[in-house]
Amino acid sequence: MVRHRILPLELTDSIIDYLQEDVTSLKACSLACRAWLPACRFHKFRRMRVVEGRVIQFECMLRSSTHIGPCGRHLKIEFCTLEDVECFDSILQNLPKLRSLEVIFGPIYFKTPFRVTDVQSVILLTISCAPDFAKFNHVADFLGSFPNLEELHIHRLDFVTAHRPSYAELLEHEEIKKVDHNAGVIDHPMFLPSMGTLRTLQVRCGNREEIRTLPIIISTLKGCPLLKAIKVHIEDLHCDDYGQLISPLTSRINADELPDSHSYRILRDCPSVQSLHLSTTINRIQHYIMVLTSITQATIGELQLRFCCDEHFSFNSRADIRRLLLDFDFLARVLTRQSTRGIIFQRIRVMIECTCRDGAHIVPRRVKKKIADVFSLLTKRNTTLVFDGTELHA
Repeated sequence: MVRHRILPLELTDSIIDYLQEDVTSLKACSLACRAWLPACRFHKFRRMRVVEGRVIQFECMLRSSTHIGPCGRHLKIEFCTLEDVECFDSILQNLPKLRSLEVIFGPIYFKTPFRVTDVQSVILLTISCAPDFAKFNHVADFLGSFPNLEELHIHRLDFVTAHRPSYAELLEHEEIKKVDHNAGVIDHPMFLPSMGTLRTLQVRCGNREEIRTLPIIISTLKGCPLLKAIKVHIEDLHCDDYGQLISPLTSRINADELPDSHSYRILRDCPSVQSLHLSTTINRIQHYIMVLTSITQATIGELQLRFCCDEHFSFNSRADIRRLLLDFDFLARVLTRQSTRGIIFQRIRVMIECTCRDGAHIVPRRVKKKIADVFSLLTKRNTTLVFDGTELHA
């Protein structure tokens, strides 16, 4: 007589793990076997997104289906009315194991301070597109509802001067390890107080006005004793007269002579850190060269320069390739010269990546060789070249 062989639950759980992004298959598996239901349910409800207009229905679902809430780990939720916001506290209480929360506020007028019951489980909080916190009383009241935050991402908030002390005081006492700001949020040093537990600062700039706030942010970091990494991504850093003022063969570099020189002095007060990440598009290499020259004195464990592809650049254009090689030659000269100015880069990592879906900007082999020749002296010392995720070995 042939006996039925049943796979151990550990193996079936591992198999179901491979289906975590396939909702249709998860539904089918949950109906096929009762023992498979917990694993299928976890993957199906691990990540939740609630769009505007569906918040009340989502809150009702959590209250009526109590088995769903404990599965939630990541929640992205959009509020557009006060009625939606009033459900927020109930939603959080029904998600006891939530780890990551992203809140998107619409143009809501708050008559009273907004606070939810303390949420101990959330360690990553993202707030974006928020209302005018002048009617919000204190944004600190809301942030104070998450006492165990390790990462705080704040994007496009309009804080009011009267509320800055509360916000600063909160951050100063929170055990926050990472703060990610959209640079436009911060236009006053009080927004980034001395945080003894801050490990990482990540800043993204989308226009010149946001870039102008970076020196203020960077200058406050010297009061963070545990700071290990600074990450700056600049999407827009234009200077129309740049080519007239500087050439790749120039030996004297002075960012103060450039128009809009604030854009090039963003790292002037950069503290010594284990890792400094700078990223932009491949057609703005010259701009980051000037940014690097603004560093006055620091020891950087690893400098990472990441250049992504740009739609206005083509490896089929000889003029574009020639300009790219000249820019990299200038970058190599600057990195070599920085050691004589009291700036020490213990390791340097230059990354060129194609982010197009069709791979239109993958670096050709002949161009890789020419770039490697430009950095030949540095690669023998402390520099690594990475093309589309693959290190180039000498």
